[in-house]
Amino acid sequence: MNLEGYKEILSYKAALKKGLAANIFKHSAFSNVVPFNLTDIIFIEQNTNLEPEYIAGFVAGDGSFFISRPKFNSKWPNYDATFSIAQNQRDEALLNRIIKTLGCGNIKSDSNNMRYLSVRNKNDLYFIIIPFFFFTQYNLNTNKSLRSDFYYFVIAMSILYNNLGKGLKKLTQDNIDQLENCINSMNKNRYNSKNKDYAVISSDNEE
Repeated sequence: MNLEGYKEILSYKAALKKGLAANIFKHSAFSNVVPFNLTDIIFIEQNTNLEPEYIAGFVAGDGSFFISRPKFNSKWPNYDATFSIAQNQRDEALLNRIIKTLGCGNIKSDSNNMRYLSVRNKNDLYFIIIPFFFFTQYNLNTNKSLRSDFYYFVIAMSILYNNLGKGLKKLTQDNIDQLENCINSMNKNRYNSKNKDYAVISSDNEE
């Protein structure tokens, strides 16, 4: 750690998406910091599988687990589940390698140059995603693990998988109460007390 070493570190940060804050260039010692040349990076062969620990660590930072409520204007309303990773378009190759390693998932894009790896198939979620990220195997070590997002995701998916193909009307009121509690305890919802008073969804709704 010396001045030249610190400037080298700043050059790496300058090459990242958000770069450096403009006020750092007001200091004469850092006025000539040049972003690291990304073309000099040596990439690992793209057809190799990623280490499970790497994926678990990556998901801990950038992954999301969702349970969504039924949309009653759809043909077959039911609770839905999604595992997702959002990245800039420049990391699409990495998302494809994650898909290859996991053996499931699709990539979608939007107008903001973002790429979204998503898994919505309940069989894939139940038999691949949950076993892979179960916190006793590859601990996520964040609020996505124990007693939070991933914890409630596992509970919800257990209910949804056991009800697979039966439709919303086959869910018991206890099932619905548990699913609603999971939704209200995940992601930003757990900070919103209003979500605790959800509208009761009857198990008698049409499929």
